[in-house]
Amino acid sequence: MQFCTIFVCSSMQGTDLQACLGFPAPGGAVPSFTVLHFGEDSWGAEWIRILLDDSAWLECPGFAIDNEDSFSSECLPYKGP
Repeated sequence: MQFCTIFVCSSMQGTDLQACLGFPAPGGAVPSFTVLHFGEDSWGAEWIRILLDDSAWLECPGFAIDNEDSFSSECLPYKGP
């Protein structure tokens, strides 16, 4: 299984993606992603969207994490609102 790690502050693109820039998503799928939280404050997202090289979008579900929590899920094709 391949993986990449980035530290997210907000929206990221280009070289901000570090090792995830150019990360392979065979068949336009990200079967699993994990968000790790460090620190005493909480963090959450309504969703995470990933734009692929072929202009397709994936959407990962929202979550809220705190302290040393983690959240894992899959990302599915996103067609827009």
